[in-house]
Amino acid sequence: MLREAAARLRQCVRESDTVARLGGDEFTILINPLPSAKAAGTVAEHVIAALSEPFLIDKVENVVTASIGITMYPSDGASAEELMRNADTAMYRAKDGGRGTYVYFEEAMNAEAVKRSTLERELRRAISEQQFILHYQPQVDPRTGRVHAVEALVRWRHPERGVVAPGQFIAVAEETGLIAAIGHIVLVEACAQFRAWRDQGVDLEYVAVNVSSRQFRQPNFVETVEAALRTNAMQAECLELEITEGVLVDGADTVVDMLVRLKSLGVRIAIDDFGTGYSSMSYLERLPFDTLKIDILFIRKIRDDGEGGTIAATIAAMAHALGKKVVAEGAETQAQIDFLCKCDCELVQGYFYSRPLPGEELAAFVSQVAETRSASA
Repeated sequence: MLREAAARLRQCVRESDTVARLGGDEFTILINPLPSAKAAGTVAEHVIAALSEPFLIDKVENVVTASIGITMYPSDGASAEELMRNADTAMYRAKDGGRGTYVYFEEAMNAEAVKRSTLERELRRAISEQQFILHYQPQVDPRTGRVHAVEALVRWRHPERGVVAPGQFIAVAEETGLIAAIGHIVLVEACAQFRAWRDQGVDLEYVAVNVSSRQFRQPNFVETVEAALRTNAMQAECLELEITEGVLVDGADTVVDMLVRLKSLGVRIAIDDFGTGYSSMSYLERLPFDTLKIDILFIRKIRDDGEGGTIAATIAAMAHALGKKVVAEGAETQAQIDFLCKCDCELVQGYFYSRPLPGEELAAFVSQVAETRSASA
């Protein structure tokens, strides 16, 4: 394949240009002179098209894609080393963009790479020093107002920047594989907090914990869950694991086997962010899960006049047809609550009821809600 790829690359350039293989499956093309920056993009388009054609090897067709980073002399570097380094940075940006494309290097990309490297280093330190904390968002029955459960949401207590929201570090944690270690911290801490709430008499049915794809696919994940439950003398049904729809689509048989093992423990399973992936009805019917969570994207479409919630209503109806519970996340208005009640959503979470709260504040919130409901009764 490498020999054939090299031959195709040479056909995309002039006799005066240079094609070299650096190692592995990485090639470099040197075009000199270059009439314009646009001309480099044209060459890149030809390369992508040439390499997208199937490779016939041992009578078997193989399909690959090319990701290309482009640097220009002298604006992107004064030396060969600098040009190569920046081209490599641009190439990885092209890969992040979905592969099969090309990206020009910009100085801003280099600054971003430095920022990402710093963030990764700080995340590793945060894991070793246990800098992560959890906040909990209530899941409420919209008809009665009772708090049935909570979802654990991670925050990073940075020594210099204060509390950092997950949107600022989760993506890098996933790219670097650190998300598995963070996920383990969240699982252990959430179980310990639930045990503490139970000892305090806080009336909650379960705590929901998000599980990343990398964490879910670890060979010892089920044993990790068992250990967290055992350490905190916690019944399995008091823990719900939220798996994103994207995890379910990739590697169906393995996913089903893992879910079966988790269900055999008695743990609750929720499919999170439903509607944003590509799950089919036939596949959903195979999965042993308890709850379908409607993604916030569809809840936000519900307008004050009660319109715009067609997809949310359809997902709720489908889940109920499968005999599953429905949780809607991200509700902020009374109109959304009213709509979700009509859809028979069992639980709703969102700022309409409460922002995510630290453990002690969550316990006080649950007690206050219970007292208010008791007084009104």
